[in-house]
Amino acid sequence: MIVNGLRPGFVSVARRLLMLVTCSAAFAAPGFAAADRVALLIGNGTYGNPDLDLRNPTNDASGLGAALEELGFSIRILLDTNRADFEAALAEFESDAVGADMALVFFAGHGVQIRGENYLLATDYTELTLDEVASKGIPLTDIRDTFDRIKPALGIVILDACRNNPFVETGQAAQGLARSQGGTGTLIAYATDPGNVAYDGIGTNSFFTEALIGHIADPGVEVRLMFGRVRQQVALVTGGAQVPWVEESVLGEHFLDPDPNAAPRPDEIAGEIGAWQAASTGGDRADYEAYLAAYPDGLFRGFAEERLAALGEWMAAAAVGTDLANLKSGDRNKLTVALATLGFLRQTRDAGVADADLDVALSNYVRQMTADGTADLDRILLDAAQVMVILGSTTAQRIRTDMAALASIELTLSMAGRARAELAGLAETEDAARTMLISADRDIEAITAARARVLNRLDENRTFYANLLERGRSDFLPYLERSTAGLLEKSRGFPAFGTDLIGDADLFIRHAAQLGTETPEGSYEWIADFLPS
Repeated sequence: MIVNGLRPGFVSVARRLLMLVTCSAAFAAPGFAAADRVALLIGNGTYGNPDLDLRNPTNDASGLGAALEELGFSIRILLDTNRADFEAALAEFESDAVGADMALVFFAGHGVQIRGENYLLATDYTELTLDEVASKGIPLTDIRDTFDRIKPALGIVILDACRNNPFVETGQAAQGLARSQGGTGTLIAYATDPGNVAYDGIGTNSFFTEALIGHIADPGVEVRLMFGRVRQQVALVTGGAQVPWVEESVLGEHFLDPDPNAAPRPDEIAGEIGAWQAASTGGDRADYEAYLAAYPDGLFRGFAEERLAALGEWMAAAAVGTDLANLKSGDRNKLTVALATLGFLRQTRDAGVADADLDVALSNYVRQMTADGTADLDRILLDAAQVMVILGSTTAQRIRTDMAALASIELTLSMAGRARAELAGLAETEDAARTMLISADRDIEAITAARARVLNRLDENRTFYANLLERGRSDFLPYLERSTAGLLEKSRGFPAFGTDLIGDADLFIRHAAQLGTETPEGSYEWIADFLPS
């Protein structure tokens, strides 16, 4: 199978086993040194059965190891490790990582799921039998338990894996690796989402590890956002055939490169939401005009314009004729989330919201979004779902636009880098080339700055879209499915919904519904729908 010119990293039936694409290198040191950051990297590329050998383990392991050293990690890299050495290295890692701020394990080699357990295979694995998997594989549970005992502030497990194995054909195992949730403070990153295949890449690194090396030292980027960048890059270069997966229960924010000299990046979307909630809570002409002045092309521009238009129609006539006490006696949490989504309440969930604050929010809703002064919970939830769909559609278009921009910038940056390398060679003997080299460096600096701006926007919009999906899945899924009816009509205080957004509205609803299934193919799979054609 070839996808966009990409060939899975296996040829024979045995190779279709599970190619966890990547990694190996020589021992970096005989042991760990005490450090705040400790990493163990194991790359198994040469197995007892030659049909299982992997193509590019050494480059991936050494490249990632070098990147981690630059970030202050004390590292150990093992090459082609049998089970006994694997277990010994893991025990030593546990001993030396106690009290570490960050602890990281990277494994690349073959991995297989058997009866709900994931096994990472040592190089003395040779036979395609379940007993051999159990005897020559390290259960992922052992690594998770190691982190539970170490209790670092942040624990990271990274698996560069194809998650394919021959036992699927015999019905002895499920496709891919099983989903595995680490303990509190642990993040587990997989090269691809459940049930899919990871690819070797067309260069010296796998697509996943290449993206990881490229982004792991992004300055001032929180670790979960960093893995989000890795995910979108892998999706871009594989045309959506591979979408990395993350399971995490991380508390607080953690930075692999905290960039102490940089000012904190403001969350522009959070700032805009705060401004919109302030305008909605005030509810006067001046409040909405202030929002539009600050965010003329904001997410809520259409809502602000519609509510300004309604000031002379509904608001003057709409006395509150709704029994607020009866409304509050229903599903208070859903009511709170809905009012926050509509902008009338700052708190997004019912966690001690005062009755007085809820009364004000309900009164503002009735005054600004009903013509007759009455409301019921079903109507409020449907209105919130419609707002969510409009926001999801608008954000989808922003993501799609910036993904196309990022693809173009990456291509331009790659071409500029190659041209710069040629000029550098010529500059050794030619004065004209030295002058051109200075100009080339300025061009690359400008392209890199543009790339950083696009990545920052994508970070925010990806996160906002994912949060909308989660909120829609958990609180509004039945209402989302009803929400598009009437959106094309200008009514009830909603902006006119153009036909150019209706496709993305349906897409957003489908994404939220996928999150609500028992066995989703991957909660990040939606990113593939925003790739440039």
